[in-house]
Amino acid sequence: MPKTGSVPADPVGKEEEQTKSLNVGEAPNSALGIKWATASDEIIFGDLPTEKEVVFTKRGLLSAVMSVYDPLGLLSPIVTTGKMLLRSVFKRNLQWDTELPVDLQREFRKWLACFKKVGELRLPRCTMPSEFGAIKRRELHIFCDGALPAFGCIAYLRIIDQEGLVSIQLLIAKTRICPKQGRLTIPRIELSAAVLAARILVTLRRELNDCFDDVYLWSDSTAVLAYLKNVQT
Repeated sequence: MPKTGSVPADPVGKEEEQTKSLNVGEAPNSALGIKWATASDEIIFGDLPTEKEVVFTKRGLLSAVMSVYDPLGLLSPIVTTGKMLLRSVFKRNLQWDTELPVDLQREFRKWLACFKKVGELRLPRCTMPSEFGAIKRRELHIFCDGALPAFGCIAYLRIIDQEGLVSIQLLIAKTRICPKQGRLTIPRIELSAAVLAARILVTLRRELNDCFDDVYLWSDSTAVLAYLKNVQT
């Protein structure tokens, strides 16, 4: 018997494997917090805020915005709009449980209405279509852009098979709200978007074992392109 307070050592080579069985069927499973329809192998969105469930206060808006779990940024346009609305509420210095003014309630309802169609979205989990054969080429394309009051980037995987078929799949998107302190210039915001794109590139290369034949980072900002070409002497 081991002494009190000690932990018996596991036998060598007898580590217990922890696995989870997934029930393949109509009911979606949860994988890393994301809803996954295993029968069709698609990502779906559930547990989204609705007008009937929220309270039209600053606390209610914050709760609704933070309740949207979207680690891949697939709902970035909607979530970012909610964060911008939240900033407008904070600018008015409203109390946490004070009812929002009529104009902000109108914007809040308009934002919640965006989720009505989101529940119908079904995105393929696999980046390679089932009809594809041997893969000839994999390209990563990352687009970045920025303007007040937000900036962001989005990454796509472009696949070409031996028959010349092309498939483009969204991998990930990230957005940021511009800092409230101080007014950023447009070139600085564009540069911040380019930095975010570079960080996403590092992450994707690491997580996907650098499986890309070519990588492209796209920006329409002449300031960013000029800055990248600038060489200090």
